[in-house]
Amino acid sequence: MIDTSSPKSLVEKTVFPILFALSFSHLLNDTIQSLIPAIYPVIKTNYHLNFSQIGLITLTFQLAASLLQPFVGLYTDKKPQPYSLAIGMGFTLTGLITLSMSQHFYTMLISYVL
Repeated sequence: MIDTSSPKSLVEKTVFPILFALSFSHLLNDTIQSLIPAIYPVIKTNYHLNFSQIGLITLTFQLAASLLQPFVGLYTDKKPQPYSLAIGMGFTLTGLITLSMSQHFYTMLISYVL
């Protein structure tokens, strides 16, 4: 039986579920990031987009992913947020739901930012 009175046993007990949650969330995020370029032919055909609009989608997505990430990292390094993982995945879920219901090009851009 694990002795929960010592701090070391508490740390050993909680590390693996936290690491698993972080790793799984990172896996989901990377999967979604690789999914977006894969659906370019579908959205180009269904929404009658040209290559400039596809490029704008890519630019919007990459700017949001690449430029916001360091600022969020700096902020959370200074002020740790225990629920930031859930909030981040909530933004991703909101973006996917918005993308699935988008009817216009500009709502698609907003969903790619999310």
